[in-house]
Amino acid sequence: GEPKIVFRTNASYKRWDEARKFWGLNINHTRDLNRMATAWYGNQSEFDGTGFMEPSTEKLAPINPAERQYLLGQVSLMTW
Repeated sequence: GEPKIVFRTNASYKRWDEARKFWGLNINHTRDLNRMATAWYGNQSEFDGTGFMEPSTEKLAPINPAERQYLLGQVSLMTW
């Protein structure tokens, strides 16, 4: 009787604890991704999230690969 209940309680706690740790890891990775995106694109406080729906005839400037690589390296250093 009693040992099975204790075993099930311990097994349940272990599963819950593992899920809690994975959820925390997911939250931390999401925060890291947000931090990297903010570092790459800048903090655009006037951005309302609907700009992509408006038609645009403006062409984006080409990305300088060397500058992009350097900046991504800087973000990686800040993150890890």
